[in-house]
Amino acid sequence: STVVGAAHFFSAPNLANGSALQVYSTSTDKINNSAGLDARVEGALSTDGVFTLASRIRNAHTGTNLTNVGLEVSAINGTNNYGLLVTNGDVGIGTNPSSTFDVNGSIGIGRDNTTAATYTVPTNIAVVNLTLAGVQTVTLPNAALTTRRVITLVNPTTTVKTTSTYTNLSGVAVTTIPANSSITLQSDGTVWSQIQGAAA
Repeated sequence: STVVGAAHFFSAPNLANGSALQVYSTSTDKINNSAGLDARVEGALSTDGVFTLASRIRNAHTGTNLTNVGLEVSAINGTNNYGLLVTNGDVGIGTNPSSTFDVNGSIGIGRDNTTAATYTVPTNIAVVNLTLAGVQTVTLPNAALTTRRVITLVNPTTTVKTTSTYTNLSGVAVTTIPANSSITLQSDGTVWSQIQGAAA
């Protein structure tokens, strides 16, 4: 039969702490792709142009000096931990997406200002500002393990810096960052290639 509204309704009007609904499992006998919660809507619709959702999450508390979170995700203790994995579909932040990842607003990326003589770019950094007046050497992540990752290396000094090998805009393998310049590199899964910045 057709259901209008909620097929099942849970109410916790006096909730002060904890969860209104908790799905919990401590089983050690897990098969691949098992899920603590699986929400699906499927089937051929008889009406065209319908906007459907598999899940809607809303936090609309009112009060003074609140921090409202719509969704908190955590993935820990694995060899690979993915806080969010969108298997199919585009992602829109503040907009209906017209690209794979579409943000209608500002974004922030990890940046590090370093005076270390040797520096290895960590996983959470996208911009490295090399501020030591003398020689600095940068080690890039393994290109084979970081496909599509983009890193910008900034050299605001008068000293040429050294980095792991990358292919410059002329197609030449080089290992330097010119003085008073910046370069932007991207991994293609095999090598790091320059996509923007000064010629080395």
